[in-house]
Amino acid sequence: MGGSATSYAATNSGQTTIGVIERIYITGYSYNVRFVGEDNCAKKTGGSNEYYTFPITHPTAKSWYALLLVAAQTKKPVVIRAETDCATDGNKVVSYMYQDFK
Repeated sequence: MGGSATSYAATNSGQTTIGVIERIYITGYSYNVRFVGEDNCAKKTGGSNEYYTFPITHPTAKSWYALLLVAAQTKKPVVIRAETDCATDGNKVVSYMYQDFK
């Protein structure tokens, strides 16, 4: 795809990850998102924490979900900051997220 947004694999820097959305799913209590490509954080833990998650009761949950849907549809990268740095005990809890419009 040579430089297109669809080839943008996730990259990590501490607790911050940037990438294109591969999957979004909702459970009865949380939104969960995974990036395209191999998330370096997930690789460090054998893939046990490849999802970023936030509760549906979070004050900004609907806004974040809307941002994720648009980012996924347009295949533009989004930045997610996790509360922990590559926790090995499960999915990473989202602290905040944003998208740059360059």
